Order: sequence, then structure tokens, then C-alpha cells
Amino acid sequence: MFSTGITAMFGPLSLLNQKITLDPHNLPGYLLRTGVRFIVAMFVSIIFAILYAAVAAKNLRMRKFMIPLLDIFQSIPVLGYLSFTVTAFVSLTPHNIFGVELAVIFAICTAQVWNMIFSLYQSFITVPKELYEVAQLYKLNQWKVFWIIELPFAVPGLIWNIILSMAASWFYIVAQEVIAVGTQNYTVPGMGAYITLALQNMDIRAVIYATFSIISLIFIFNELFFKPLVSWSYKFRYEFNIGANTKNQSWLLSYFQQASIVSCIVLPIRRIGHFIINIKIPRCLSVRSTLIGIILEILCWISVIYLLFISYQKLYGLCHNNLNLADIKEVLIDGIYTSTRIIILLLIASLIWVPIGIYIGLRPKLASFVQNITQFLTAFPANLYYPIFVLLIIHYKLNPEILLSVMIVMGSQWYILYNVIGGAQAIPTELLEAAKVFRMSFTHKLLKITLPAILPFYMTGIITAAGASWNASIIAEIMTWGTTTLTIPGIGAYVTTNTNSGNFAHITLGLVTMSTFVIVVNHLLLQPLYSFVSTRYRLE
Repeated sequence: MFSTGITAMFGPLSLLNQKITLDPHNLPGYLLRTGVRFIVAMFVSIIFAILYAAVAAKNLRMRKFMIPLLDIFQSIPVLGYLSFTVTAFVSLTPHNIFGVELAVIFAICTAQVWNMIFSLYQSFITVPKELYEVAQLYKLNQWKVFWIIELPFAVPGLIWNIILSMAASWFYIVAQEVIAVGTQNYTVPGMGAYITLALQNMDIRAVIYATFSIISLIFIFNELFFKPLVSWSYKFRYEFNIGANTKNQSWLLSYFQQASIVSCIVLPIRRIGHFIINIKIPRCLSVRSTLIGIILEILCWISVIYLLFISYQKLYGLCHNNLNLADIKEVLIDGIYTSTRIIILLLIASLIWVPIGIYIGLRPKLASFVQNITQFLTAFPANLYYPIFVLLIIHYKLNPEILLSVMIVMGSQWYILYNVIGGAQAIPTELLEAAKVFRMSFTHKLLKITLPAILPFYMTGIITAAGASWNASIIAEIMTWGTTTLTIPGIGAYVTTNTNSGNFAHITLGLVTMSTFVIVVNHLLLQPLYSFVSTRYRLE
């Protein structure tokens, strides 16, 4: 089936002219196409996240560039990437559907990769010092330290964020598979295109079909990928009480561990892994070395200066004759509206989900059960809520600003919950057992053990949730159900409206303003808190 989905990515561009139909018999094919795109994007995102986070964590010179760039990248919504990249991808294969498929996969990656990077980066810079002391004792070089200590330490948090990234991608599936930028319109067969057509036709039955189809695919992903990964990740928990809370919850992993044929398949992989770990890396090429750091910093400065110069030329030429002070004033006011909504909603979400996440994370069986539920809740595309929200607003004459604002955190709130659960699960079991031995009160244990342990994870969750909320604003601040369109003032609605009309100058102004708001908030508030928490409350 996977090979069928891959094969379907290639073919003449004329295949995109085939109309999407609401016939439920076509849903398995659409589901397969979307599922293959998600899997490909997930593997690309994991590889990129490991490389990016490792360099940012290990090289202080590069960190000065890479972390601010990360803030900018995660603040740009999916539509922002598609507005300026779809033409480039299509031009790679001008007569083949593969270029459009690459654009869609790239868009899915932009919805997945940023929180993976933040999770890995947070893990890499909070590795307990005693693990490095063990590495020195065994005289491990930096290459082996990364593969034997640092990456395994980051695996539990990464697995949870992979699950969340995959689920959160569904939130943007309509924007990813139905690309409409001015006169450019590309619709690739998949669940996003099916949902778009169902909403345009106000077909409740098709929306229900799409909902159950997505639930089915999430269930398949959960059983074949996520449950085995979560069970497998327990072996990398940082604790001395080996075997605690490591009961296998995956039938598939149990089968793999017991089947002899799987051992034959895994053996070559192990040999490849052993070869990679034992590669001799010259010290001068280490990402921590002074030489490589200086070279990379010089290259970055050259790249930054060049990009700034090119960007200034492009932006000036694009905006000089198309924008005025009134446009700038409008977009700044919209940015204030959206940022205020996001801050208030994330504070409310934190008050709700932090205590719940701690409670769940300290109970592995409950965490496994909740993981299944939250995947379904996270994965619902925002557009599937449209019929409910529109009917409620119209029938009861409700204030659309309240209900549409809630949609901003419908997907991003789970970043907080997942990271808090991951942080609670990462608490060494011996610390919790020591709390029982010394008969610590609930409040004392919460303040001295639990909260300090989960704070670095919570900060990762709140940063990624903020970025996801800015992305979600492009969907949440403007809602269409058939011929009814509800809009609330905000920069998300501004970007979406101008993207649909192809006003590239206004799109650029909206994206630059959105990125500026995100960078200012991150550097004045979130990053200082993140640095303090990561240093003050690391396990050691």
C-alpha cells in the first residue's frame, strides 16, 4: 500500500485536473495518499530536527543564529510558506505532479518539525552532568557521546513530540492539500481536498465520512507506529531503577521482540548503527571545535548579510508602490489583537492542562490510555468544527470573536499537555520513591520534585504552543461554511484574505509583522524564562 501511495506521487500534471468527488468509495484512496505524505514528511522532519538541534545545542556560535531563526520559522504560517515556495517546487518538475507533491510535503514538514527541534534542543542542553562524567570515564569522543548518551536521553521527549506533530498536522491539512495563491490553484487528491469540497457543498454526511476516515487512519498510525515507539522509548528513561514503569503496551513491539525473522532484519540495521557510532571524526570537524565554529559563523554572517540585502531589494520593490501608512497601521492593530488572544488563551490552557498533565504523566498506564484519546482530539482538522461553530453562532446569535478565538488553541493546547506528560514521565523513579520514604507531603513533593522537573518541558510546550497558535490564527480567524463566512480582526485573517486574493505585498507585510511579534515576545519573555529554567532545574 505504501508503495502504491509513493507511485501515485508521480505522473503528468494533468492528473490534478481530475475532480475530487464526495463519493465515500474514493475515501480509502484519498486516505492512503494523505497518509503517505504524512509518513514521508515525518521522516524528513526527524532527520532535519536532529541535525538542527544538535548543532544549535553544541555550538555556541551557531546557537546565536539558529535559535532566533527557529523563532522566525515557526512563526510563519503554512500559507506563508506556500505563498512563496509553491512556484519554486512546481518549477522543479514543471510537467509532473511530483513538484506539487513536494510543495505539500514541505508544508506538512513546516507543521511538524519546529516542536521536534525544540524538544531535542531542550533535551540536549539538559543532559545530566553525571552522564558526561561516565562518558569521560569511558573516554568516549564527542561523536560517541552524541549517539550513546545525548540522543538516547532525548528519545522519550522526541517520541511524544513526534506523536503530537503528526496529529497536529491534521489541523492544517486543508491549507496543505488545497493550495490557492492568487491565480495559482493546485488541489492534490487527499483528505484535505475532500474536506474542502464537503465544506463548500455544506455536506454534513461527507464531513462525518471524513471524520471517521481520519479516526481510522489515526488508529492505524497509533497501533503500527506510536504505541511501539512509546513502549520502546521507556528503555531510554533516565533512572537507576531499571525496569520501572517499562511494561510493554504494544502488541506489535512484543511480536518484533519475539519473532526470529525480525532479528534477521534488525541485524543489518544494528551493524550499520555500530558502524556509524564508531566513525572516527577528526577533532577539528567536531561541532564544538573552535575551527568549525569560526568557519560556520563566518559562513552564517555572509549568508545573513546576503539574504538581508536580497530581501531588502525584493521587499522594497514589492511594497514601495503597493503599501502605505494606513496598511502598516492596520496590520499592527491586527497583530495586537491576535497576540492578546494567544497570550490569554495559553494562560488559560496552562492552568487547565499542567495539573492534568502531571497527574497523567506520573501514571504510565493512564498516560498510554490518554495518548490514544488526545491523538484523536488533536488530529481533528479545524475545518471539521466549522459546521458546529457556525450553527451555534448563527442560531444562538453568539459573539463570533469568542468562539473563533477558542479555535486558535484547539490544536496548540495539546503541545502543553504532551510536553508536561513527557516531563512527568522523565522524572527518575528513585526520586519519587525517595519522596515516599521520607513521607513528603503532596505540596512539598509538588514544589520540590514535580514542578522543577517538568518546568523545562513545560517551557518547550509553551514556546511551541505559541508558535502553533500563530499558525492556527490563519484558520481560526476566518471561517467559511458554504456561503457563510465569519471573520474576526486579527493578523491571521489578514494573511488568509490577502493570500486568497494574491496580494503579495500585503502577504509579505502580514508575515513580517507576525514574525516580528513572535520574535519580540520570545526574546523578551519566553527565551529568558527558558534559559533560566533549563539551567536552574536540570536533572543532575
